[in-house]
Amino acid sequence: ARQEPSLAPQQASDAAPDIMEVMRRWPTPEVPPLGPDGERQLVDILSSLERNSSREAISHGRCWMEANVGAARAIAGNMMKRVSFLSTVAHRIHVLFLLHDIFINEVAKQDPTRPLIS
Repeated sequence: ARQEPSLAPQQASDAAPDIMEVMRRWPTPEVPPLGPDGERQLVDILSSLERNSSREAISHGRCWMEANVGAARAIAGNMMKRVSFLSTVAHRIHVLFLLHDIFINEVAKQDPTRPLIS
């Protein structure tokens, strides 16, 4: 069996400044608070996606997010913080299904002659 060469100590230390530069240039944005009611509703939506991603759960989550579009930055930031702490990969995938549904619905609302990427 052929072993892949590992990074030599010098190569590993050379790569570290690049990562530090990336982190300096693009810091993680500060996540605004949602407020107690928004927090509870987001937890409920994410919890409903734990076991399955039913059409109803996805639709409910999308409708809530569309109704609270003014808090989109806070909702997205709080979702981002929580996803890494979800207990299963399936739960994370179900949250991605919700996000996919939101994006697809937003694209459907766009002008069909406008390119998605400009």
